[in-house]
Amino acid sequence: MDRACFIILNYNNYEKTIQSIRSLKELEVSGAILVVIDNNSNDRSVEFLNEEKKKTNFVLIESSVNGGFAAGNNIGIKYALRKKFDYIIILNNDLQCQEDIFTPMICYLKENPSVAVVGPELWNYKEATNSGNKINYTKITFDNSISSDKSDLIIEADFLIGACLVVKASAIREVGLMPEMYFLNYEETEWCLAFKQRGFKVQCLRKYKLVHEGGGTIDKYDGMQVYFLRRNIVLFERRNAPLNKKIIFFIKLSVYSLIQCLHEFSLNPIRSYYDGVTEKNRFSYLQ
Repeated sequence: MDRACFIILNYNNYEKTIQSIRSLKELEVSGAILVVIDNNSNDRSVEFLNEEKKKTNFVLIESSVNGGFAAGNNIGIKYALRKKFDYIIILNNDLQCQEDIFTPMICYLKENPSVAVVGPELWNYKEATNSGNKINYTKITFDNSISSDKSDLIIEADFLIGACLVVKASAIREVGLMPEMYFLNYEETEWCLAFKQRGFKVQCLRKYKLVHEGGGTIDKYDGMQVYFLRRNIVLFERRNAPLNKKIIFFIKLSVYSLIQCLHEFSLNPIRSYYDGVTEKNRFSYLQ
């Protein structure tokens, strides 16, 4: 029997995480276990999660540092690889799982050897918000979502949002773990790109849908989301863009960042982009 390992990351948000644990357990996905990684929370998360373990069967791993989204999930991925799970499912704790869409996605991966990563279409409460994304190295804004015909049930993507990723463990062994230098945002972009560079496909299976509330832990820290989007678009370009497209990107960004500073009456945009060059993390105090 194929075995799947669910991974949920918690940081100072045990209420959402416990809700996610309970809703996931109600699905009773065959051959699956759940691993929760606490990313060095400084609230009472570990205490409450240990209480929940007495009622709900899952593995709790406590990290001694908060290395960000990728580092926390990599702890769970390493655990799953050591235990020889066949599929790894990375889930945000702000997803609403009301039916088992994971078993059919695993079956799809098993039936399609060239595909390494799949995910569902993400929705808010009213409409679809993401059906996969394309990488555009010369684009200086963050929306890279694919506008697809509603009849397209399978979307070939460059990357999927990291809120829900179903990945073959065998492909991870070939490609490696999530890149950890981003802390938040763009780690799944580079990871999916690495799968594609090894010849694998990354696909959104639109037949399967999940409601993604968004925010959650990020919303507790003012400016965090915008900061890391700005910082990490520069970091991603530095690490991955072809030289000619990198030059175009930075020329456009130099003008755009000045406009942003004037509009916001602040130097924060330039500071954030500069941190993408130096790899400084202004939220390092959270570690």
